[in-house]
Amino acid sequence: MQFPRSCGVLTAISSLPGKYGIGTMGKEAEAFVDWLVSAGQTYWQILPIGPTGFGDSPYQSFSAFAGNPYFIDLDELGKAGYITAEELRSAEYRGNPAAVDYGWLFESRRALFQQAMPRFFANPPADFEEFCNKEDWWLADYTLFMAVKDAHDGLPYLRWEAELRQRDPDALAMWRVKCAEGVRYYQMLQYLFYTQWEALRDYAHSKGIRIVGAVCSGIRKIEFRIHQGTIAPHQIIGRGNLRKLDCLVAPVGVHSQNGTIPLIR
Repeated sequence: MQFPRSCGVLTAISSLPGKYGIGTMGKEAEAFVDWLVSAGQTYWQILPIGPTGFGDSPYQSFSAFAGNPYFIDLDELGKAGYITAEELRSAEYRGNPAAVDYGWLFESRRALFQQAMPRFFANPPADFEEFCNKEDWWLADYTLFMAVKDAHDGLPYLRWEAELRQRDPDALAMWRVKCAEGVRYYQMLQYLFYTQWEALRDYAHSKGIRIVGAVCSGIRKIEFRIHQGTIAPHQIIGRGNLRKLDCLVAPVGVHSQNGTIPLIR
């Protein structure tokens, strides 16, 4: 297949400007698309958009399919009534605007999303359950894994109970009940992420901009994939978020010396 000669710009969503500590998929992302059009560009290459784990590298994610909740635009949640104006003001970042403070994000976003949760479920969107059912093939395991990890204070799965590590059916059923609220919390986050992601992608397409996604070429470990049972520890290979991108490329020149987690500075 041949493509016409064209060009684009690599910019991580996290690098977009904004007042909440990190770039999001809101109006600033749309403004960047408009800039690409004015600059005669065709492609917007992004970094992996999965939820980051220890180290906060976009190339080390808990899932190849889930989206990073940090990229959810808060102003859009405010418009939907999930977050109050006062909560939005308190979520504004007052540190260095040229850097992302992931420690601050971890604490502040979790508290904010948990405040939004009862409002979301008081009148959930009409297509929320449809989304959960459609994406159940990955969403069910991912949300349970994350909820159980929270219940274990973030400990790696190797330090969980043996029957849980080994995916004993009775243990999984028990923890699914025990962590039901946590599962719904992570379902909500993924619904919000993908609603905004698809809106941004549609906006880019309407302007003639195609989104290029970066695929992870090496990840030190993926707890979720091991625990899910779909991959053995010695078979781990990174896969960036592959959902509904226009193209995939492997990043060039960003590998660490041992060929595993790329270091983004």
